[in-house]
Amino acid sequence: MPIKKRSVPTIESVTRQMQVFEFRYRISTEEFLRQDFAECPVNEDDAMQWHYLREQLSALQDAGIERLYSAFPTGSGARLKNCENSSELLAA
Repeated sequence: MPIKKRSVPTIESVTRQMQVFEFRYRISTEEFLRQDFAECPVNEDDAMQWHYLREQLSALQDAGIERLYSAFPTGSGARLKNCENSSELLAA
């Protein structure tokens, strides 16, 4: 059996997969998450997958925000005064 490589999930791909469940069950993801599991008309396997997709979307969004903030180096900016080489300071 050949090894299948899975593509890296993106926010767009996860959102599309969640939209499939929303269309199939005619409820929004937020409404699905608010429902009591016992009253939920969603198939068990689909419910687990839908919950997983929501968690995955949340993780991808968090990573995207983290990546956005890490794009700005913390050390960039004006050079501080008195940042001379330490050997020059010792010689003075």
